[in-house]
Amino acid sequence: MKFKIRRRKHDLILVFFIFLIYFTYSPLFCSPEELNSSENLDFIKPSADPTEIVFSGYNWTVRTSNDLLQGPGPNYFNDSAENVWLDGNGYLHLKIIIRDGKWYCAEVYSELSFGYGTYVFTLAPGFENLDVNIVVGLFTYLDDENEIDIEFARWGQLGAQNGQYVVQASSNIGNLYRFNMPEPGEKSTHSFTWCEEYIRYWSVWRTDININSNNLITEWFYTGNDNPAPSTERVHINFWLMDGLAPTDSKEAEIVIEKFQFLTSACDDPIPLPSWVIWTLTVSGILGISITLVIILKKTKLR
Repeated sequence: MKFKIRRRKHDLILVFFIFLIYFTYSPLFCSPEELNSSENLDFIKPSADPTEIVFSGYNWTVRTSNDLLQGPGPNYFNDSAENVWLDGNGYLHLKIIIRDGKWYCAEVYSELSFGYGTYVFTLAPGFENLDVNIVVGLFTYLDDENEIDIEFARWGQLGAQNGQYVVQASSNIGNLYRFNMPEPGEKSTHSFTWCEEYIRYWSVWRTDININSNNLITEWFYTGNDNPAPSTERVHINFWLMDGLAPTDSKEAEIVIEKFQFLTSACDDPIPLPSWVIWTLTVSGILGISITLVIILKKTKLR
């Protein structure tokens, strides 16, 4: 009888520890990231005579805000050749410039809507160490609740991590993954595969999107509830100022996107268990084994 009572106590202790570990590591109980992500674009109103370019074999519209402040930011967006142009290699240049005391940002968006599949952006080096008020966005957008982002920004915080993968709304717990993008002096490729059951993000050095031990920067799987369904979303590439604030160094800035690719996907990536599940199973297993050994030892002594 004494042994049974003790055993029940041990069982209760084990259950307590399992719940404690779950609440500690579950994303449901983690505080949300306070850093901002892309804000309302509130613009999808093409001008009467929009500027268009052909980049990586696709047609893109160059955004203009017609000298009005618009989100994200809000900022002024300009479709001039000083803000957006293609060089002799066909690379896309986006530049933030100041004219007559106003800072003008840059953005392009695709004519086509691609839906499920793999989106690949290859960037020339130089975007990794931009001013803390500057944001680079590579994303699909329908509206503020249907948006998939890769962003590079420090959101005004010197020394903060400069990269993030986001599924909007970013304020929802588990929808944002932060990482640090080093400055290696070589090009890098940033991709996401959008499928019905998950979104897989990854970043690698150079242009080979296949991950290996020598090129992987980081990766993240999203399996949450905010995965959008395909609709009429477009691919956007933008270069803008957080809260419309001027760069702290008061200098103009430029990024170069070498290539955009869209690839069909079989959506058969193995989905890893969330880290909190792995932690819970590992620690629970260790605790369970330890408690079982203690019970066995005590039972042996009782004999």
